[in-house]
Amino acid sequence: MENQTDIIEYLLDKLLIKFEESFPLLPNYLIIVKVQEIKAIIEEIYKSLPPELKEAQDILNTTKQIQVEAQKKAEQIIQDAKNETARILSESNDIKQIQKQAEKIKEQTIEESHEIKRKAIEDVRNYKIQVQDEAVNTTKKVESFAEQILKSLDFNLTQYKQLVKNGQEYLKKTNNGFDKSYNLLE
Repeated sequence: MENQTDIIEYLLDKLLIKFEESFPLLPNYLIIVKVQEIKAIIEEIYKSLPPELKEAQDILNTTKQIQVEAQKKAEQIIQDAKNETARILSESNDIKQIQKQAEKIKEQTIEESHEIKRKAIEDVRNYKIQVQDEAVNTTKKVESFAEQILKSLDFNLTQYKQLVKNGQEYLKKTNNGFDKSYNLLE
């Protein structure tokens, strides 16, 4: 292991020397380096790293990938939960609207039944009044007819009475003459 550590330290020192030998554009800020030389040193550093470090890096990369996938799954689960919540709320709103409509229909039905009942009662009252009026009119017609019959009977009775009276008077006259003629014979 020490051998690898020495190699890595040597390569890092070599990298620092390349930076120090570079051409400064802005002192302590921006420099010009030979990219190929720097890349080669960095590649040698990577090659010199112990396998455990590479495995650890692979584990870190895998962990990051798992975290990214877990984050995506968590976001998908959250989105699905939001969608399900929205669907349930929508259904809930639909149910509330249906309940409101049912309540409205119920109220309309009750109101209509009260109106039908009121109208039926009014119709019965009107029919009763009509029947009573017809009964009164019929009674008046019957009374008028009876009055006419009674007047006719009275007239006829008066005439019959007069006839009877006339007949009685005639009989009296005839009886008086008959009595006289009967007396004559005696």
